[in-house]
Amino acid sequence: MKRDSKPAAGEGVFREYLALLAQQLRARALARRLRGVAASAQSLPPASRPAPAADFQPGIVDTTTERLLQFSGHALQSRMRLDDPAALLVPYTRQMMSFLLFTPDPTEVLMIGLGGGSMAKFCHHHLSRTRVIVVEIDAQVIAMRDAFQIPADDARLRVVHDDGALYLQQLGGTVDTVLIDAFDAQGVSPTLSNAGFYSEVRRCLTPQGTMIMNLHGDPARHPAHVEQAREAFDGRVMLVPVTGSDNVLLCGFAPQTTALESRRMDMRSAYLQSALRLNFSVYLRRMRDADAAGDLI
Repeated sequence: MKRDSKPAAGEGVFREYLALLAQQLRARALARRLRGVAASAQSLPPASRPAPAADFQPGIVDTTTERLLQFSGHALQSRMRLDDPAALLVPYTRQMMSFLLFTPDPTEVLMIGLGGGSMAKFCHHHLSRTRVIVVEIDAQVIAMRDAFQIPADDARLRVVHDDGALYLQQLGGTVDTVLIDAFDAQGVSPTLSNAGFYSEVRRCLTPQGTMIMNLHGDPARHPAHVEQAREAFDGRVMLVPVTGSDNVLLCGFAPQTTALESRRMDMRSAYLQSALRLNFSVYLRRMRDADAAGDLI
């Protein structure tokens, strides 16, 4: 991954320690100043409400312990524990939370693709000061939100019926993170598979912001995504594998994201792993390995 500059070893460690203390004390403004994080701000566009593909119909399947979302004739799309609806069961959804390594206390997170709402529920449950907006193209999927115990819209959560690419084009202001998990039978939805889309994602991010996309489907389609993202993010991209899965995460970084090799990252990883019970140390190591290996395709 291309970096604009490499900070000296130990740079900003004491400031990060103070920022973590401020975050625990809910002094967000102070924590963001200590990290040099720019404020995010949104002007929400109206929804265009497009229709999804007719041959990609969602359905619910129940087991004794879980509720599953599947599309007709295709692979499992989402899983929910009936006794813990906010838990992240699918490995790639847990690893997508690695965006918190770069923005430990986000103000605004934009998700493209709702599915069973796993990531939206996790963020709504654990990130009590974060506003989450989820854009979903399929009205039938949105209609299942109660079945998957997705909270009703409130000050911290909004589900929008729209095409993610069109929504981004109309979005004013910036967000801390864009998480993309939207695909059809072949992989990532075609409207999210062009250079213009990645340029819009980059435009909507704060200077410290991150994009993480789940590249599910035919691996032959991945190189085009990487090249388009590389152009939009000026080379600051990487592919990160998900262990034990056929998923791979495409990550894009705004210019001022914290360097992966810094001690600040180790501090954040330890803090987040303790607070959220996810394997952030593993996620950080995978990103560092991917960065050291260079292109994976």
